[in-house]
Amino acid sequence: AVHAARAHGSRIALVDHEAEPRSYLPERIGEMLGVELRLYLFRNEFGLRRQVLRAIRQGAQVLVTAAGSGIRLAQQLGLPAVPVTATRPAVEAAVRRVIDAVSRARRAEAESRLARAVLARSRDGVVILGRRGEVTVCNAAAEAILGLPAEELLDRPARELAARYPAFAALYGDGAETVGEPVRIREREWVVSRMPVHLGDGVTGLVITCQPAAQIVDIEQKIRRQLHSRGLTARYNFDDLIVRSPALAATRETALRYAATDLTVLITGETGTGKELFAHAIHQASRRAKGPFVAVNCAAIPESLLESELFGYDEGAFTGARKGGKPGLFELAHGGTLFLDEVAELPLSVQARLLRVLQSGEVRRVGGDRVIPVDVRVLAATNRPLQQAVQEGRFREDLYFRLSVLTLVIPPLRERLEDIPHLAARFLAEAARAGAPRHHLGEAELAVLRSYPWPGNVRQLRNVLLRYAVLATPGEDGAALLRRLLAEEAAGPGVSSAPAPQKAGAVAGEPPLAVGAPAPPAGPPAPPAGADWIPVRIGPLDEMIGEILRTLEAREGDRSRVARILGISRTTVWRRLREHRGVVQDRGVLQGRGVLQDRGVLQN
Repeated sequence: AVHAARAHGSRIALVDHEAEPRSYLPERIGEMLGVELRLYLFRNEFGLRRQVLRAIRQGAQVLVTAAGSGIRLAQQLGLPAVPVTATRPAVEAAVRRVIDAVSRARRAEAESRLARAVLARSRDGVVILGRRGEVTVCNAAAEAILGLPAEELLDRPARELAARYPAFAALYGDGAETVGEPVRIREREWVVSRMPVHLGDGVTGLVITCQPAAQIVDIEQKIRRQLHSRGLTARYNFDDLIVRSPALAATRETALRYAATDLTVLITGETGTGKELFAHAIHQASRRAKGPFVAVNCAAIPESLLESELFGYDEGAFTGARKGGKPGLFELAHGGTLFLDEVAELPLSVQARLLRVLQSGEVRRVGGDRVIPVDVRVLAATNRPLQQAVQEGRFREDLYFRLSVLTLVIPPLRERLEDIPHLAARFLAEAARAGAPRHHLGEAELAVLRSYPWPGNVRQLRNVLLRYAVLATPGEDGAALLRRLLAEEAAGPGVSSAPAPQKAGAVAGEPPLAVGAPAPPAGPPAPPAGADWIPVRIGPLDEMIGEILRTLEAREGDRSRVARILGISRTTVWRRLREHRGVVQDRGVLQGRGVLQDRGVLQN
C-alpha cells in the first residue's frame, strides 16, 4: 500500500489503530522506500477524524489506512487514500521481508564500496576473472604493472588478452592455480599468485594478485629482524676487546679486514681465548650487522637432533615433529651470520649436508622435498687441529677447505701478557658489580698472574680473579692468595677451597679446560725465577712426575729441600727417582694433570 501511495506523493500519512500491535518502524520503511512516512494513531471514530485532519494540516499528500471510514473521510476532504487490503499478519510479514531484503542490499552495497576502495588503494595488482574467463576487475596497481588501462581489459576474455598483450600473458600464465610464482613483467620482477574462487553452480572464477619481488624480500627481512629482536643478535663488537699486546692487535686488524667480506672464516685457538667474542665482533662490523646472528655449539646438541636443528624439519618428518614443521638455524640466520662453534665435533653425516648447503646456498629440511634458498655467512670455530682430524678421517677434507677460506688464529694469553693488567681490572670491576668488594692489583699480584702459563686463557683468568675478589680481605697478602688460588686451579676439580663464580654463556660453547691440556707446538714457557708452579708437557704419567722432581731438584739445589716441599722423606725421593725414572706416586703429590698441589707443595 505504501509503495502504491508513492504515485500520489512522497509525504505519506499512515493511519492505524493504536491497539494494533506493530513489528515495524514507519521511519525505517519510509527510509528504505525513499519517502517521508508518518504514523498517526487513533482510538475511535472521533480520533480517526481528528488524525486525518491533522495529517492534512501537516502536509500529507496521500493517506494509507486499513480503516474503511478513514478512506471515505480522506476522499471527502480531497486527500488521495490507499487502502490496506491484506490481513495484518500478511502485512507485517511482507514488511519484514522488505526490511530484510533492503538491509541485505545495503550491506552488499556497503561491502562493494569497501571492496572497491580497498582494491583502489592496494599496492598489489589485482585482476579478477568472471564465470566466462572475462576480466571483471582490474585495479589501479594492476594497470600500472601491466601498462594498460582498465578499459582495455574489462569484459574481455583473459585468453584473448594474453594473446594480444605480452605483459598480460606473463601475469595470466596458463591460468592454473599457483602461489608465489616469480614472473618478469616489463623488465621488473614480480611474485604472482592465482587463486580459483567458486561462484556457485559449479562455475569458477580466478583472482590474480601481483606483488613486487622487492616487497616480498622486505617482508622477509622484517620477519628476520623480529627474530633478531628475540635474541638472535651479536652481543659484542671490536670495542669490547682489550688489546694492548702486539699479538692481539695484529689479530684484531686481520679480523676487521675479514669483516668487510662475506667469505667463510675459520677461527682457531685454545679454549678460553675468546673465539666467540671475535665471531660476534666480525658480524657486528660486517654489512650483515642488522641481520640475525645465530650461534650454535655443535658439541652441545645430541647427534640425533643436530641435523634437524641446523636444517629444520617438515611436519611428520619423525615422531614428535612439531605441527607445521620447524625452520632450522640456517633459515633463522638468513640475511645474517651463522656461527658454528666447536665445528670439529660435527658427525660425518651432518658434515656432508653442511657442505652441500655451503656449496649451493640452499637448505632442504629433514623429511621435506622443498629447496629453500638461504643467504647466510658462516663463521666456524674450533680449539682442535682440524688438519689432524682430516688426516685421521674424522673431518671431511672438502668441508675443511670450504670452511677455511679465511683463517683467524687467536693467540693464547701467555703470548699477550701485556693484556693481563687491563683484563684483570675489567674482571675485578665485574665482580664488584656483582656485590664483591672492590680490589686493585699491585705489581706483586700482577707478577704472579704474568708468571702463570694460563692453559685456560682468558676464561681461566676471569674465574681466578672473580674468586680472588670474593675471598681477598683487607691487609691480606694478595700475591700469596693468588698463588694459593692458582695452585687449586691447577690441581683440578674438587680441591678448591672456594668455588669459582660461574656466569652462564661467558663464551658460549667452550667447555673449561684445566691445567694439563695439550700445550701448543712451541711448548709452555719456562717458569720465571721463584715461580710457585711447574709447567709440565703432557705425556706418560711416570715421565710427568719425573720431570716435576728433576725440575724441583735443579731449582732447590738438594733433595732434602725437595723432600720437605713434597712432604715425603729424602729416601723416598731418591728411590722414586731411581726406580721410576723420577716418578712419585705418593699421597697428594700428583693430581693427574701435570701440576702438584698439596700443603706446601707449590709454596717456598
